[in-house]
Amino acid sequence: MKNYFKGIGNLFGKDIVFFLKEQKSRSELNNFLPTYFPYSTFSILYSDLEMLLNHTIFNGSTTILETGSGLSTLVLGKYFKFIGHGKVISLENDKKWYDLMTNLITADELSDFVKIVYCPTIDIKHSNKKGKWYDEAVYQEEIAGVKFDGFILDGPRANSPALIDSRYPSYTLIEGYAKSNYFVFMDDYKRTGDKENFANIIAKFHLSIVKQNRHGKGVLLTK
Repeated sequence: MKNYFKGIGNLFGKDIVFFLKEQKSRSELNNFLPTYFPYSTFSILYSDLEMLLNHTIFNGSTTILETGSGLSTLVLGKYFKFIGHGKVISLENDKKWYDLMTNLITADELSDFVKIVYCPTIDIKHSNKKGKWYDEAVYQEEIAGVKFDGFILDGPRANSPALIDSRYPSYTLIEGYAKSNYFVFMDDYKRTGDKENFANIIAKFHLSIVKQNRHGKGVLLTK
């Protein structure tokens, strides 16, 4: 019985630490949070977002390509608006979410700093992989000639057996559109399927882990 209560205490202790960390990070981000955002379990954690924003600021990154739009899109857009330059281009395959994000961008007057590209997903072309990736014919037209110094890999959804490898092709974005110096932020990198994507990107581009959030789900990589 004593060990039982000790285990329960440890569990709640971890929950409290996590909660306090998230509240602290939310407070730190307050100046760049959007007027409204429908936060959910799919959203990036505030502590991961604080890590991402801090890295963007300290390294002077101003052109960011993102897969899967959300809170990070708006926060980075507000930061770029604050400094007067910079751009986030985000690929989004969910039409309803695309419409919502477009409205939120308009509401916070971020159109000069954020572009959401509606990009449906199609079956991935890699052998022995299961999932759907953004239609290259659509996004290549939208980002042709652009080079990025930051990549946020948080889409499309890969949270079911049928979609487990959906983010595997994300390395092609880095391969085709990266500047000489860049960072990569990966969400859910410990999840089945994403683990292979994470290892593949590190090996292919000789990247190193800059920072991991031990309370969160994200990791930052650079050369």
